[in-house]
Amino acid sequence: MFGKDSSMKTLAIILLLLFALYTVLLVLKDSDEESSRPSFPPVKLYNDVCKSPECITLAHHLHNWRDISVDPCQDFYRAACGKYTEESLAEGGRLNKKLYIVVQLVQDFLHKNLPSSSKSENAMTLFYRKCEEQKFLNATEVRMNNSKEMLQMINRIGRWPIVDKLLSNMASLGFKYFGIFSVKTMSNFLIIDQDSSRLTISPVDIEKFLVSILTVNGIKPDPQSIQTDVKNILNFDKELAEIKSSPLNYLPLSELQQNISNVDFEKIIRSYMNPKRSRENWESIRNKTFVKVSSYFFNKTRNIDTILTKTPKRTIANYLIFRFILSLSEPQFPQTTNVKFNECALKVVYWFPLPSIRIFVRNYFEKGNLEIASNMVEDIKKSFLEVFEESTWLQDSTKQRAKKKVEMMRKVVGYPKVFEAPGALDKFFESLNLSENDSYFTIRAKVAQFSYQHQLDYIASLLPMDPDFRTVGARAYYKPGENLLLLSPGILDDPFIDSTFPKYAKIASIGQLIGHEIGHGFDPTGRGFDENGFKKDWWTPEDSAEYDRRAQCLIDKFNEYDDPVYRRNLNGNVTIGEIAADVIGLDLSWRNFKKVDLSKEPSIFGFEDENPDKLFFHLTALNWCSGKETMPLAERLTEPHPSHIFRVNGIFSNFKQFAKAFNCPVGSPMNPEKKCDLF
Repeated sequence: MFGKDSSMKTLAIILLLLFALYTVLLVLKDSDEESSRPSFPPVKLYNDVCKSPECITLAHHLHNWRDISVDPCQDFYRAACGKYTEESLAEGGRLNKKLYIVVQLVQDFLHKNLPSSSKSENAMTLFYRKCEEQKFLNATEVRMNNSKEMLQMINRIGRWPIVDKLLSNMASLGFKYFGIFSVKTMSNFLIIDQDSSRLTISPVDIEKFLVSILTVNGIKPDPQSIQTDVKNILNFDKELAEIKSSPLNYLPLSELQQNISNVDFEKIIRSYMNPKRSRENWESIRNKTFVKVSSYFFNKTRNIDTILTKTPKRTIANYLIFRFILSLSEPQFPQTTNVKFNECALKVVYWFPLPSIRIFVRNYFEKGNLEIASNMVEDIKKSFLEVFEESTWLQDSTKQRAKKKVEMMRKVVGYPKVFEAPGALDKFFESLNLSENDSYFTIRAKVAQFSYQHQLDYIASLLPMDPDFRTVGARAYYKPGENLLLLSPGILDDPFIDSTFPKYAKIASIGQLIGHEIGHGFDPTGRGFDENGFKKDWWTPEDSAEYDRRAQCLIDKFNEYDDPVYRRNLNGNVTIGEIAADVIGLDLSWRNFKKVDLSKEPSIFGFEDENPDKLFFHLTALNWCSGKETMPLAERLTEPHPSHIFRVNGIFSNFKQFAKAFNCPVGSPMNPEKKCDLF
């Protein structure tokens, strides 16, 4: 038995040795064949590795926000952003978070309390200090003092029966929502419109409010008279609200003035202006002032003029004064639940946007990013020209006008260069006179008045940059009425872009954002403006109809999208402007990305062997990574911006290059058979 086993073992060993010898011979044979073939060096995907602190931060976001357990072809948002909430406490994405960073940097600057010859910086410092001091004052005393100052302001604006003078005096204090009408800025235009805001306070609360103001000021209130006045105020407000209208167009101010005799609109508008520049401003603004055409102003039998004619002047005056009193209340600034920031610092940035930008740029901003972004804008515009040239359905006349609009599109990248000069903003702050003796209530009222003057300076082309709060933080936007693209400094800063980033990372990080804003010039609304910013239909009827058909494809795509948060379909008609811009922006960014010579660019740490095309989409998705959706459904249904999830999954799944990069099967969530193409 043992002898038989020994023989079997010997045979097995011999067979194994023969198999090993055969394998060696095969390897030697293959080696000889390989030596006879031409040899090629391995393809080098990148050149070195970027190890700057900014690149390390970018690598951190790419590594730590993604969820590798999720199939990108099933849900790319979760694959790229699934663990964002574990890494960040900020509500919203990094675009929102940048605003808080800028606010903190401005606060740090104000805390230093450095001596300055800049009037704008001194005004900011005083505003901030008075705001902070009020936190430690007795709340009851503050309310009493505010009521006294409120009555002083009411005495300044006047009383009935001279309603017209009342309106212009209110305008001189920066009041723009009169209840009867509103005077608002829109891009570089001034728009007179029906004021849609209504009084929602109960009669009892209004009476208590008025009685408290009179009592604090030593005036004995007449309860019966107040009750009657409040009833008349609310009835007047109700009558104004009953005129329903749907404005479809705009007319110049002269047309409105011919139809309304009870209001001197020119006098009101000129009252807003800095007295030293009133004549100069008016000559520029008069041709930029329009009224929304509606029955509220132009109905032949019942309009605002007929209502004002029959309403007692006492009622009109009381109504205007009460709305003025309400406007003096402190505006509410949203506070996130997770990240707390100084509310006084936020108010400074809100009321002083341009000086805040100047502080950020002078003290914390890498100015080299301006040139990088400016060049990228031009590259993306060139790619858009390629899109139009390649279009198979646009007729030549429309194609040439589209190209001309892109070529003539103006840009403000970061901030105008004139802001770099010392005291560049001070000449625009000469009318803002704040005193150490002013209360915070008075300072805030003065700043609000000045803020509207500032906006009119911009419309009159005297101020080189829009004093809009949106210009602070990480923002980019397009103004169709000016054919103007604006990129705020915050979006041209870490973590979105840095001079040390590889070129492909710069493009992927902000390329879609830039392309998106440029694309707004050709969304369903923006395409109705020409290269000079005038509302004009420059499309052939056939091209216009084809564009609408293609836009409807995008609307249907959103309507059919089963939102994972709300568990239902949403309204694509509301979001089509943003969806169209997203689709355009992603395409333009991709085109620029594919022109980069990767062999001359460093890799991102930890992604040395990553497929570049996959990396592009991961980098682009970072801007939309955010916490859990908190917007109520009713608000979401009317919100023009789609959810962050859709801006990744909905937009990327419409892009065939995404499906190719991740090899997604046709019919999978991220590679549907039906895709939409605008141009």
